[in-house]
Amino acid sequence: MEHHFTSVIIPAAGSGSRMQANKNKQFLELSNKPIIVHTIQLFDQCSYIDEIIVVAKESEQVLFKKVFENLKLRKPLHFANGGKTRQESVHNGIKACSDKTQFVAVHDGARPFLKPSALKRIIQSAYGLKSIVTAVPSKDTVKRVNEKGIVVETLKRNELWNIQTPQIFEYNVILKAYEEALKQGFEGTDDGSLVEWIGEEVHVVMGDYQNIKVTTPEDLVVGEIILKDKEM
Repeated sequence: MEHHFTSVIIPAAGSGSRMQANKNKQFLELSNKPIIVHTIQLFDQCSYIDEIIVVAKESEQVLFKKVFENLKLRKPLHFANGGKTRQESVHNGIKACSDKTQFVAVHDGARPFLKPSALKRIIQSAYGLKSIVTAVPSKDTVKRVNEKGIVVETLKRNELWNIQTPQIFEYNVILKAYEEALKQGFEGTDDGSLVEWIGEEVHVVMGDYQNIKVTTPEDLVVGEIILKDKEM
């Protein structure tokens, strides 16, 4: 398969308030390593990734650099400044991409559990489909509820997917989506929603049920189990 220069943007500037920690959750440890290190190493070891861009608060970038300094990374790693929102942060990351960038992958720093084989499969799919989001079919029945707590509609489960990252797009497409959103004040719920908003087709690619995002203290417990399973 033809190689396309691919940059991965890793947003890591969030406050992580739901984690109830006194520091950025990216620095919390799983299997004796900070969460962000697991994520960085996943992409550093992937042959389809050419550069890594970590989007972090300017005040925390020294801490990130200290965490990364002994990792002996094979891929160039750069920093972009975090914004007031995730959308602003990712936009800063897109603008920091190499002049060579053809595809942009966006992946949550707090999703360190994606299998390397799944990552390669997802990137290969993106090269053919141009704009993709990673997702898994919903296992639960989902109901739409009004402000009074009354069920309005039971949605068809076979049409519902839980969206994950990475989400991968041609560089020109994702840049256009973010620039247009900035001009018109549109706020999306994820990167794919911005691309949908400018009228581009976005395809769903099967993800991995273990590819959870570490959001609450309970996720750390589940994460330890997932990492032990990967080591076996």
